[in-house]
Amino acid sequence: MSDHIYERQDNTYTPSEWAGSPWSVENQHGGPVNALFARTAEEAATQTGLQVTRLTVDLFRAVPMLPLDLAWRFVRRGRRIAAIEAELRLTGQDECISRASAVLL
Repeated sequence: MSDHIYERQDNTYTPSEWAGSPWSVENQHGGPVNALFARTAEEAATQTGLQVTRLTVDLFRAVPMLPLDLAWRFVRRGRRIAAIEAELRLTGQDECISRASAVLL
């Protein structure tokens, strides 16, 4: 059994069995998906010297146990406040399956 939830290669995250849902072996639990977004917000905070004050996650549909591409960008980047948007997509597909936004102060 793996000792981590995702195997990361660049911006692609391949889930291990730890990411699995207790309701379906084909889908991930929402917690690990939220953790990916939280880590992304923390990375953005490190770049700005600010702290994450709000994280909002939208799970549009069940997240399958398949590799995911995570992309994010600053919507606003100031000295005292910053905001980011992030999206998860199945590798090689255009459909956004989950998104998040974060405010940094």
